[in-house]
Amino acid sequence: MQANIIKYSNSLYLIELPVNLLGFNNFIGAWVYKGEKTLLIDPGPASTVEPLCNALEKIKIIPDYILLTHIHIDHSGSIGDISKIFNKTPIVCHSAAFQHLINPNALWKGSVAILKEKAYAYGKVKPVNKNLLIKAENFSEGKIKTIETPGHSAHSVSFIIDEHLFAGEACGVHFKEKNNREYLRPATPPKLFLKTAIKSILKLMELKPKKICFGHFGISESPDRIMKKHIDQLILWENIIKKAVKTESPQSVFEYAFKKLLLQDEMLAVFNEFNEKIKKRELFFIKNSFNGFLQYLNEN
Repeated sequence: MQANIIKYSNSLYLIELPVNLLGFNNFIGAWVYKGEKTLLIDPGPASTVEPLCNALEKIKIIPDYILLTHIHIDHSGSIGDISKIFNKTPIVCHSAAFQHLINPNALWKGSVAILKEKAYAYGKVKPVNKNLLIKAENFSEGKIKTIETPGHSAHSVSFIIDEHLFAGEACGVHFKEKNNREYLRPATPPKLFLKTAIKSILKLMELKPKKICFGHFGISESPDRIMKKHIDQLILWENIIKKAVKTESPQSVFEYAFKKLLLQDEMLAVFNEFNEKIKKRELFFIKNSFNGFLQYLNEN
C-alpha cells in the first residue's frame, strides 16, 4: 500500500498512512515540517514504515529531528524501525516515555489489551536506541517550542513551530466530512485526568497558534475556536455521562449517554452522516473515550 502525500505548503506535508483496517482511510497521518530544521512529527504505526519511508524519499526528506507527541502505537509505534533507518536522528519525547521506548514490552501488552485486533494491524513496537532520546521537557531548538500537555496520555507533549501547533490528540480528534462539516470528539481513554486535560488545552490557547495540525486528521486554521469547542465538549460529556451513571443500569449506560450526546453535542452529531465503515471505527473509539470518563467519575 502507498501513502498519500498531502502538501499544504512548501514547508508542510501530511503523509496519510495506509493501515489495513476498514474505515481507516484519512485517519492516521505523519506530519513533515521543513523550516530551519526538517522535522518528522509522529511517524505512525509500525505496519506503515515502508509507505512512510517511500513518501519521505519522494519528497526528499531526511529529518533532523523526530518529534513524538506521545507514544501510543498509532502515533509512534514505528519509532523503533524508523530509528534504525535514520540512526543518527535524535528523537524528542517526554522523558516519562523513555522506558517504554527502550523496552516496549509493557507498551505493547497495554496496547493489545485496549485496542484488541487493531493493535496487530498497527504492528508490534520495536525498541529504540536510548542514545537517540532527548527530553522534550527542556528541548529547545530554533523556532520549536515544546509544551507539556498531559491529558490524552500522561506523557503527552505538543509542539509549536512557527504558526503551527502539533498537538497529537491533546485537542481531540477532528476532521471534515466531504460536505465540509466538522467532526470533533474527545480522545479520552482510561486513565483520564479531566481537569488536567482542560488545563493543557487552556495552556495551548494562551500561545495563540494560527493553525492546528491534528494526529487524526488534517489541519484547521481556527485553533482557538476548535479548542474552545473541545473544552465545552469535554464538560458536556462529563455532565451527560455522570447523569447516565446515576439513572441507568450498567448495561444501558453507554447507549443512553451516546444517544444524548448525539442530540446535544453538535460536533459529534456529524457521526450520523458517516458511512458504516467509519461509524464502526468511530464507535470503537467513542466507547474507549466513554470508558475514560467512567473511570474518572468513579474516582472523583
